[in-house]
Amino acid sequence: MAGRAWAPDEDFFMLDTEMCEGFADNATIKPLYVRLVFAAYARANDIGHAEFEPGELSRILGEALPDGELILASRQTVYSALQQAEEFGMILPGSGVRCIVLPNGFRRGGRDRKCFWHKVGLDRRRRRPRQRP
Repeated sequence: MAGRAWAPDEDFFMLDTEMCEGFADNATIKPLYVRLVFAAYARANDIGHAEFEPGELSRILGEALPDGELILASRQTVYSALQQAEEFGMILPGSGVRCIVLPNGFRRGGRDRKCFWHKVGLDRRRRRPRQRP
């Protein structure tokens, strides 16, 4: 590892990305906002932003029928999960179906530091990643 990401006296723990994706897709895990937070953990970048495609959270939070057919979570169900996660402080205000923002204590290495949805780290005129000198 090139450098230390945490201070010497700072406690931390790590999560496996694939494990988080598995928890997010597991329809038996209730309440739903827990699955939503695991989906964000799996997707988040260095600045704690987890971007999703349109309708993707509905698919992730949906349920599979015994015959394998997927029932998408309704828009109301997804927004309710977002609201509950925010009420418990698991995600920050400004989170939505396209980008979930994790609390400041969340850190991740090896991914980018931009968010196309919140326009963070982008050249606002061109909406492209900023060129760093």
